[in-house]
Amino acid sequence: RYCQSHLPSHMIPSIFIILDKFPLNANGKIDRKQLPSPDFSLSALLSSVKSDTPLNQFEERIHTIWCQVLHCDENHISGTASFFSVGGHSLRFIELYYRYQSLFNFNARSLSIGLFLQQPTIRQHAQLLQTLPSNDAQTIRWQSLVINEGKTSLN
Repeated sequence: RYCQSHLPSHMIPSIFIILDKFPLNANGKIDRKQLPSPDFSLSALLSSVKSDTPLNQFEERIHTIWCQVLHCDENHISGTASFFSVGGHSLRFIELYYRYQSLFNFNARSLSIGLFLQQPTIRQHAQLLQTLPSNDAQTIRWQSLVINEGKTSLN
């Protein structure tokens, strides 16, 4: 809770290991080789954030996208779990954002990636995406970069 109140969600460690005391070497310094290794397996991360609250149909769609981006087959990601607490990192988050853009047809001006970073859960992403107008697929006017033939002054 302290980290949540003082750090942005993407900077909160996903794993904490509680130790009674730090292992010390002969010089009285912390012996890093004797520290326990954290379990970074996705199943361990997902099992720590299970939720009994069911997801609605739109949230299920977001959940499926998360599982594709995180390369997980399990359905244990809670609707209230942060993307970063279930094994996500910044590059995966960018991939997630671009998947949202392609599936829901919006551009970065409509919903910036910063909004998704500030609200990093499935439920919050679903709320953000549902705020999009139904016809948000704004077409970008493409202009030719080919110079038309004709006389032009180069001075």
